[in-house]
Amino acid sequence: MKDRLEQLKATCDQDDEDVEIAVDNAAFMDEFFSQIEDIRNSIDKIDDNVAEVKKLFSVILSAPTSEQKTQDELEAITNDIKKMANNARNKLK
Repeated sequence: MKDRLEQLKATCDQDDEDVEIAVDNAAFMDEFFSQIEDIRNSIDKIDDNVAEVKKLFSVILSAPTSEQKTQDELEAITNDIKKMANNARNKLK
């Protein structure tokens, strides 16, 4: 069996140039990255809302009687989380 390691090393040393890939459809890529940014923003908002839900749960659990206002706020935030999660999921499909 012939040892071709030296030949491979010589070829690899010659390939140090940068490779440039031409993108024909720049508008498509801009739209793609815009959608990615929207999804990331949705995920960040979901994360913020989850933190708010944790705070509200702490308030509800620490209070002897829970206020209706707190429960309504919790329900509204939970609904927002569901809507944003479904929206992000649909964009990913």
